[in-house]
Amino acid sequence: EDGGVSLAKGVLTVSLHYWLSCGSYGVTNKAYKFRKEGARYRLIGLDVNSYSRSTGMGDESSINYLTGRKSVTSGVVVMEPEDGPKPAPPKISWSRIGKQRFYLDSMDRKACDDYESSPNWCRE
Repeated sequence: EDGGVSLAKGVLTVSLHYWLSCGSYGVTNKAYKFRKEGARYRLIGLDVNSYSRSTGMGDESSINYLTGRKSVTSGVVVMEPEDGPKPAPPKISWSRIGKQRFYLDSMDRKACDDYESSPNWCRE
C-alpha cells in the first residue's frame, strides 16, 4: 500500500509513495514498470499520480516507453467535495515522447541532477 516491489505476468513493478505533511497536503505515487529483456529489465512504463489532500484534485500521467506515447490527465477528482459545485470533468491530452530504452541496471539518479538534460523518467 505504501510502495513496494511486485512481479506479475512478467512485469516487475517498483512502486513509490510520497506523502507530505506538516503544512503540506501533497501525495505522489509512482509505478515504474519493467519487463525482462534478455538478462536485463527494460523500463516499459511509468505511471504517476499526484493530488492535494486539501482540495481532492490531482493529475495523472502515464508513459508507455514501448510505443513512445504519454497521456496526461488533469483535474482528476480524488475526493468529491461535500458541498458546493461539482468539479469539471478531467481533461486528457496525449503526446509523443519517442521510443526510448532505459534499463534497471543502468538507471542512475545522478543523471537527474541536471533537469534540462535528464531522461524523462527523472522528471515525472
